[in-house]
Amino acid sequence: MSKKWYVYLTPAEEKRISPEFIPPSMKKAGRIKKTWDIFFLEYGTLLRVNLLLALTFFPFMIFCFTIFLRIGDVQSTFEYAMNTGIGYPLISVDNVGKTVELISAIKRESIFAFLLLLIPGPFFAGIFNITKLVMWGNTGIKLFKAFFEGIKKHWWKYAAIHTVFVGILYGVVYLALSHYQGTLTGETGALSWVALIAAAIVTLTLLTTMMYAFTMMPIYDDLKLRDILKNSFLFTAGLYPLNFVMAALSAAPLLVLLTGNVTAYIILLLVLVFLLFAIGTFVWTSYGQYGFESFINKIYAIYLAEKAKTQSMTQNGQKKDKLSAKTGNAYKNPKKKKKNSK
Repeated sequence: MSKKWYVYLTPAEEKRISPEFIPPSMKKAGRIKKTWDIFFLEYGTLLRVNLLLALTFFPFMIFCFTIFLRIGDVQSTFEYAMNTGIGYPLISVDNVGKTVELISAIKRESIFAFLLLLIPGPFFAGIFNITKLVMWGNTGIKLFKAFFEGIKKHWWKYAAIHTVFVGILYGVVYLALSHYQGTLTGETGALSWVALIAAAIVTLTLLTTMMYAFTMMPIYDDLKLRDILKNSFLFTAGLYPLNFVMAALSAAPLLVLLTGNVTAYIILLLVLVFLLFAIGTFVWTSYGQYGFESFINKIYAIYLAEKAKTQSMTQNGQKKDKLSAKTGNAYKNPKKKKKNSK
């Protein structure tokens, strides 16, 4: 029988800061209800967190806004069918040529957008440190203190992971623009569709890995970056079907950017500034903590028990054993652990 994926997780101690008071109704609440209740109880805190994160994205959003204004200007020059007011922007060669030229310009300039998108990376450390405390039920959080504590501890780890993801995202967006350009000129083949779909799946998968890593870092301070990444990849693969749904829902609002509609973009911008960032980080923190409590924390408890047993054997003059895959087996089957200990 093959080993389960969680056997390979690196266990660590959860750096939990317990709240001073937990409402009795919340002690027995399920994960979804607890998340829902905490969201409404701490909406003010999450709103301020959202504004902090939105400030770091502001240069990127302004640049995107200028791009959409250019798209609107080009669309205003398109030929339209008859005089009905209903547009058919690709009915003429001239319209196609304008669109292809516009896409080429966006492809050239998109590198600046993604460079601006690197700015929020280090600041995610402060945001996820706050949402961690909120999800644990802490109230009256000193927002800026918790924010800068998170940045001080983990800023470079968040910046490194965020930079890699943004680089991959840039490649996918460039590929999507090239695909659309090829569609207009009749150069798109089956291989282009396969590459685009594969790139989208890989991006959503890596988004899941990134969110696990972002959620894990402030909870397990002792884990090194390589262990954070290893555990994140294991969670991504081990819980993949549900992870893919979570990643798709997280990325869904960004599909508005593909519409080229300035009004829709302004609405998305307002929602991002006042709510969406906080909801995203909060939901992922809740989802990540559920997985960590179900696997890492339980395996760490078994690790401590095995360590205590090893120390006891060493003190009795017996050979010291190393922690092996039996930790995972014990988590899966407590009876096997009991049998081995005899």
